[in-house]
Amino acid sequence: MTFSKNGYEVVRNVISDQLLENLKIQFNMLRDNLFFTNNVKNDYAFGDKQSPNSFSTYGTLFFESLAIQLKNKLSDVVGVNFYPTYTYSRIYYNGAILDPHKDRSSCEYSTTLCIDSTDIWDFHIKDKDGIENIIRLNPGDMCVYSGCDLEHWRNPYEGEMQMQCFLHYVNSNGPYKEFKYDKRPMMGLRPNETTKKRTTDILYQ
Repeated sequence: MTFSKNGYEVVRNVISDQLLENLKIQFNMLRDNLFFTNNVKNDYAFGDKQSPNSFSTYGTLFFESLAIQLKNKLSDVVGVNFYPTYTYSRIYYNGAILDPHKDRSSCEYSTTLCIDSTDIWDFHIKDKDGIENIIRLNPGDMCVYSGCDLEHWRNPYEGEMQMQCFLHYVNSNGPYKEFKYDKRPMMGLRPNETTKKRTTDILYQ
């Protein structure tokens, strides 16, 4: 166990190949459906301010259910009981970047899980001692880290495609426990479409 020492830990092959393939298919279907229904031909139309060269989405049901499914396993890695808060997911394309940052309060414990990739894209994180570490994740591998405390980033992406999902949690007895479900009544809920605002503008910071 390295989480208590470094503030992060890599978990290899966290989900089965069959589930991984299912998630990849569903995520591609979601993207294609949104492109079709919105008459979109630009891969970056559903990017966000933090990583424009991507397709991104908040609270997708199949990733929200994965967060619940993996909650106890990841609680064991960290050593605390979790509440899930929300999920976020991206399909990164060539030229994508993720500037150094720390996460908001709903991301006390964050995970980045590689779903699919044409090539490896280094994930950089500073540990508790401020030392930069480079994590290389294959599909099915996940890095669990203290999202609010540790600075993390990715340099410009030189590959073709990287599919990643982020599962976020808080300590059920900790200072951020009020952020259970990201202050939604339950997992899977999305903002009211009548607000006329993008999901990522409302809920991702």
